[in-house]
Amino acid sequence: MTHDERDGRRSYSRRRLLGALGSVSVASLAGCGGTEISSSTPETVDEPDPTTGTPPAGGGSGRTRRGITFDRVVNAVDDLGWDPNGEAAIDESLDEDLQSGTLIEVPPGNYLVRRRHDVESLSRWGIVGTGASRRGVQFTLPAGRSFRWLMAHGGHDILIENFTMQQGRKFDRSIGMAFVIDRNLQVYNVEKAGSNPRQDSKSGAANGLIVDVTDPDGVAVVDTFVRKGPQDFAHYPGNAITVFTGRPHLGTVYYRNLHIENGGEHGMYASKCPGNVRVEGGLFKNNYGDGVRIAGEGSYVKGATVVIDENDRTPGNRGTWYGARGIHFQSGEYGYTGGLVEDCTVIARTSPGTEALLMMEHSQGAATVRNCRFYNDTPYRTILVDRPATNHTRPAKPWDMTFENIEISGSARNTAAFVMAGRSGSRLSNVRIDLPGENVDGIVLEDCAGTLITGANVLTGGYPLRVSGAAGGKGNCLATLEDLERLESSLLDDVDARRLASILSGATCIDGETANAFGVVRAADGHLYGNVLEGE
Repeated sequence: MTHDERDGRRSYSRRRLLGALGSVSVASLAGCGGTEISSSTPETVDEPDPTTGTPPAGGGSGRTRRGITFDRVVNAVDDLGWDPNGEAAIDESLDEDLQSGTLIEVPPGNYLVRRRHDVESLSRWGIVGTGASRRGVQFTLPAGRSFRWLMAHGGHDILIENFTMQQGRKFDRSIGMAFVIDRNLQVYNVEKAGSNPRQDSKSGAANGLIVDVTDPDGVAVVDTFVRKGPQDFAHYPGNAITVFTGRPHLGTVYYRNLHIENGGEHGMYASKCPGNVRVEGGLFKNNYGDGVRIAGEGSYVKGATVVIDENDRTPGNRGTWYGARGIHFQSGEYGYTGGLVEDCTVIARTSPGTEALLMMEHSQGAATVRNCRFYNDTPYRTILVDRPATNHTRPAKPWDMTFENIEISGSARNTAAFVMAGRSGSRLSNVRIDLPGENVDGIVLEDCAGTLITGANVLTGGYPLRVSGAAGGKGNCLATLEDLERLESSLLDDVDARRLASILSGATCIDGETANAFGVVRAADGHLYGNVLEGE
């Protein structure tokens, strides 16, 4: 890590505190985030819809872009003298010409930036590439350096669009951007390209993109941010997080259509912020740590694809890739509850280590997962829901989980499809599991009394259903089965299995009065057959 980045971290930490404590007072100054507005030029605050994050109609001509009206639009080369050949640095111009009300349009070319630029409480500004693609405009930095070339503190109505931050092929530099702003940040079609060094390299490493919205009613939109170059992998936490939203975030950020691949420390880390993080679509592939990490009510992952495949790695990598998780809910000492995963696909082909394709950690309370598909060919668990913590990371109640319309398939061996502990009163509806490989259990519940399993269709090589724990009194159930379709083991011999319960037309209660652990082998002839595993 360079001195530039270390100094930047100190400034960022200080700004976090100032942003959290001072956003209300700053915003009260003429309602403009501390920006002085000329009396002859009325301020335009034209934000995305606060519910959907969709930019308002307003055209892209004249001085209005994506709903933001600027006072002036300037050409970076013709008006500001930027060198498109990348020989003369543009830093002096950024200091002088990046002003409130200014949109800088950048023609195709390579532009050299030598240092970090702190943009303080500036509103209605933007930098937009005019090339036919984001590769048309490339911002580069000198070898041996790593920094956030744009570091915005405060302000609103900011537009960043259509360019590439280019790091080259030598693992000797790293560039990124950070926005800790009041509201209405819009980022479109931006890439962090090239090879990514590790933190302890001569250059250090910079995050790709940081977004924090400090106004609780504020919205930011990031649509199409790409990072997929080679990585010099270090042991955790020796690399830079690609996309990060942290503790200062109080508003709502929409991350749409991201392509984050081969990240050295998570694809997206956004789970310890009070605000909402909403991930829509996108591909997250082979990121060390988590593909996507969020937590809490108001946050979700919808329509995303997460891939873990050791045999399909990015060419040119260095170091050792230790493995990955898919989607992860975790909030540490904040103990958030709530959140949604919907219409997602998670694929794990091969990996040196994977805790789970979907993991709900002990610091996460209740959550909902629905209409999702999981393909697992590894010896690691597909879905893992931890028991709620008992220490300072204990999540807020409720703790029950809802899983609806879940499909799990693949050629996994020596693992379990669905493991959940300490989540009483949960609901599993239309869970279909097809993992007939050796020693694979299906639904495994521990201390989840009162959980309702509806419409299950489970084929595994081990026990399709395992239930254990204390029922909590006479008449209570370790689990209740309703509208059962199938419970079947492809490999377990059921000759010695005993009848555990009758399958009625309504619901079947697996109680803990005679034992506290059962393994179901099959459902047939109106009965459940299996083994008492413990406590008889």
